[in-house]
Amino acid sequence: MLLIFKWGQIPIKFCRQHWRYFPVGFVLIAGLSISTIMTIFVDRSVRSQTREQFDRRADNLAFALQRNLDDVSQVARSLSGLYNATDTVTAEEFREFSLQVLRNAPGILGVGYAPKVIQEERINYEEKQNLKIWQIGDRQERKIASEMTEYFPTTYLEPYESLQPLLGYNHYSEWQRKAAIDKARDTSVLAIARSLSSQVLTQTEFTIYSPVYNNSRSLATREERQKAFSGIAYTTFEIENIVRMALKGLDINSFDFYLYEMPVDRLESALNKNLSSPKEQFLIAYNSQQERFLKDAEKAKIEQLLANSPNHRHCPYSKDWTVCIRTVNLEDREWSLLILPETEFAGILGKLVGTFAIGFLPTSVLALYLFMSLKRTSQQEKLLKALTNSEEKLKSQKHELENTLKQLKQTQSQLVHTEKMSGLGQMAAGIAHEINNPISFIYGNIEFILQYYQEITKLLNLYRKHNPTPHPEIQAESDNIDLEYILADFPEILKSIQSGAKRIKEIVLSMRNFSRLDESEIKSVDIHEGIENTLTILQHRLEATQQDSFIQVIRDYGKLPHLECNPGQLNQVFMNLLINAIDALRNTCDREKPIEKPQIVIKTQLTSDRHIAIEICDNGVGIPEEIKSKLFDPFFTTKPVGKGQGLGLSISYQIIREFHRGQLECIAKPGQGACFRILLPLDL
Repeated sequence: MLLIFKWGQIPIKFCRQHWRYFPVGFVLIAGLSISTIMTIFVDRSVRSQTREQFDRRADNLAFALQRNLDDVSQVARSLSGLYNATDTVTAEEFREFSLQVLRNAPGILGVGYAPKVIQEERINYEEKQNLKIWQIGDRQERKIASEMTEYFPTTYLEPYESLQPLLGYNHYSEWQRKAAIDKARDTSVLAIARSLSSQVLTQTEFTIYSPVYNNSRSLATREERQKAFSGIAYTTFEIENIVRMALKGLDINSFDFYLYEMPVDRLESALNKNLSSPKEQFLIAYNSQQERFLKDAEKAKIEQLLANSPNHRHCPYSKDWTVCIRTVNLEDREWSLLILPETEFAGILGKLVGTFAIGFLPTSVLALYLFMSLKRTSQQEKLLKALTNSEEKLKSQKHELENTLKQLKQTQSQLVHTEKMSGLGQMAAGIAHEINNPISFIYGNIEFILQYYQEITKLLNLYRKHNPTPHPEIQAESDNIDLEYILADFPEILKSIQSGAKRIKEIVLSMRNFSRLDESEIKSVDIHEGIENTLTILQHRLEATQQDSFIQVIRDYGKLPHLECNPGQLNQVFMNLLINAIDALRNTCDREKPIEKPQIVIKTQLTSDRHIAIEICDNGVGIPEEIKSKLFDPFFTTKPVGKGQGLGLSISYQIIREFHRGQLECIAKPGQGACFRILLPLDL
């Protein structure tokens, strides 16, 4: 017991001897805390910027690939349109039209036309065209076509020089091509077939078939379409060429991607369950380190994407694969584009170390300066004490010497006080500057403090219940610190802090409702709620300033049912349209004759054909007729350099038209303001 008492006296003695250096420790601890908070903030900020950059590049890649696939489909439609527009198309007319199409679509391998030839007309057809109808055998050899009720031999094709050996090939001889032709014939839509025979195409080449009908017949029913069906126009493309064309002008450094011929949900399920279907449906991959395309699944190392792979590659931003997957469509087929960053957070460690050093270095310098000041003060106090002892020993000196010594003591005391106040002032100024910005992070721990307080109070009450008579020393210390007052006052302190953070929580709630991060899927929502949340975010842009007038928002809301949609995407559309309206009114206010009452009118209604109509109008200067046709083009903007990138309306148009099957149009005349009208179907 005595030994424990002696060991307990050591820290007490140390504290008594060095109490004056406690501020140094406090400064170091505060600096370390501030630097840590700053480092955490920078870490989150850099990760957020990396995610935004990834999403932007991934969306651009998917958009470019989708655009090229749409161009290929449009070529097939153009060919069938050529045949449907006239009764007869000569070889020269086909060649002239096809070469013009191929010049505008360099990613396409070739185009062709195959008429329907029945069994009875086969001999006449072969004599007239001077060719034999042929097919691919079981051993991939070329042989005379077997007898069938119908044939679809390639009659015209371009470029003729490179594809001439394919003349006479019967598209009806392969089961997959036959199924695609039957589908195109019966439905009057484009149908896609993937190559099965290496004699015709490679495994990564596709053919799009477009039906051609006799113009004199009706096409209302399936039977009528089968009778009027006269042949097929087709387009052949290599997937590598289409992807390579999409990459032109895009920044995909450190990005690997994999293209699969399967929907997103099936791909995600197969990867998580370690199924073989991703390998079977694999189309092509791109390796950013090697800067080359990989068509072989083994060389592309797609097995690393499976959950049980030893070298498992995963989406770095979420456990959900859909964050790194983009969807592209080739007519009725949904393909999945899986994009993975090679190095997700390149250089982030250096930024974190630099941030920590920037925050902690000034604190260390301040602590060193404070330590030296206190040490010098300690030395001065020791000298003062020595002089005081000398004074006691020299009581016999004259009165003049005593007065001089007294004045010296006063002067020294003033110097000590001045030195202390100077050091403390600099310390307080530094701490206030460093804590000013990161103090908001403390608010996040209020709930935990309250929880810990309740748990400690519960434990203390439990202790009192089972030990009503504590040890005298414990009771004495409890009375000394006034424990009851602390327990009663502590919740009040937390409440005062919470009231200060209430406004921040309201803003955060509006931000969350606006972005809807937890609602990335199709859900039933209130359109008016999304509009109001967007207006809350933009409230500061509507307020009057010294240069700008207050912008009045007029709401003309109709009674609307809930809409099945992607709420986060619609809120982005509302944000883009409202920002454009505000910018238009602000630019109007900057003119020599600004409008007196700038207004934005938001009107909603339910149309008779089960559509929700949303109009966002302003009373600005309007939009000139010559640029209305370019409003929804990517990167087109009328704002000054640095004020806009020209993507807001383009993205909004894509969200409304492609993701929600709706319409977005601009109704505007010069001098009469601009009005954007959104039509959304209730049945998505």
